[in-house]
Amino acid sequence: MKQTAYCKINLTLEILGTKRNDGFHDLKTVMHKIPLGDVIELDVCEGKGNVTLICDADLCKAEDNLAYKAAKAYLSSYIIGGNKACDVTIKLCKITPAGAGLGGGSADAATVLDMLYKKLGGVSDEEVLGLAESLGSDVPFCLERYMSALCTGRGEKCENIATLPKGTCIVVAKPLEGINTKGIYGEYDKIYGDDYSKSKTEEMITALESGNLRRISKKLVNDFECVCIPRLPAIDEIKKQMSKRGALCCQMSGSGSAVFGLFDDEKTARACFEVLKEDGLTQVYVFNDDDFQKMYKGE
Repeated sequence: MKQTAYCKINLTLEILGTKRNDGFHDLKTVMHKIPLGDVIELDVCEGKGNVTLICDADLCKAEDNLAYKAAKAYLSSYIIGGNKACDVTIKLCKITPAGAGLGGGSADAATVLDMLYKKLGGVSDEEVLGLAESLGSDVPFCLERYMSALCTGRGEKCENIATLPKGTCIVVAKPLEGINTKGIYGEYDKIYGDDYSKSKTEEMITALESGNLRRISKKLVNDFECVCIPRLPAIDEIKKQMSKRGALCCQMSGSGSAVFGLFDDEKTARACFEVLKEDGLTQVYVFNDDDFQKMYKGE
């Protein structure tokens, strides 16, 4: 079986503070899937619970890859549940840029969980969600059950909300340079401290419910931008170029370094896409309403 592991953008990302005892920060974020993702092919056969990962990109050791970890975690629960052991082979075609704040690795893990659930069963729906939570903060959202969600806690608690309105187009671009995100939470804390009164995320949810893209565009926020843009000014350069080329709004996704722009006109979006490519960016993508609709339908 083959499936696309759709990645995400953060329409909002608000860092609330440190009132936790597990070392994580409390967050409020609206995540939304976009029609960009790695392609995963998965085969299951009789065996002893082994997992083989074949990837077309040399990113890390197989054992460190989230897709591999997801398969091992699923098989462990599956076998503990009294089911017969089997082997899994994962073929991973990387398309989503790494280190972009788009959750590519999390999407791979979630998609492997979804695929094994459909192929094998043997574990409950709630167990699948628990496995996702154990693999990473963004993994639960990347499960098939969510397209747009309010994510709280450390990001793992998800609640379905309205999606972007019909007619939305998006351009996504990643700077040529990478960004070092080590210590960004600590740097943010030193400057801004705890603030549990933020409300942009709730305003975004209301805007999404209205179905008005211009209203939605006024509610974007990413608290990490104030820390990440000084580290990598190319993020701001892309934002300025997108704004100049007709984006209703643009913002860094997650902890970067990818930037997305929302458009209500496909011609304008494609023109922006072409300009960014002419500027020398190699990881630039444009998606129209048809792309979103196919994603929503699971095509």
